[in-house]
Amino acid sequence: MDIDRLRETESQSLLSNIVALRHRLFAMMDAAEEVMDTAAAQRVAGQLHRNFELTGKLLGDLNTGTTITN
Repeated sequence: MDIDRLRETESQSLLSNIVALRHRLFAMMDAAEEVMDTAAAQRVAGQLHRNFELTGKLLGDLNTGTTITN
C-alpha cells in the first residue's frame, strides 16, 4: 500500500471516529441536561468544542495561523 493511499484511508477512519464520538457526546449532553447536571453539561460542551475544532482543522476549515495583509 502506498503512503498516499494509507494517509487517505487513515484520514477517513479518523474522521469517522471523530463523528461517532461527537454523536456520543451529544447523547451525554442530553442526559446531563435531563437531570439538570450543569457541571457535567459544561464539561461535555467543552469536549464538543474540542471535537468541532479538531474536525475543522482536519478538514482545513479553520485557519490556525495569523494572516497579515500589507
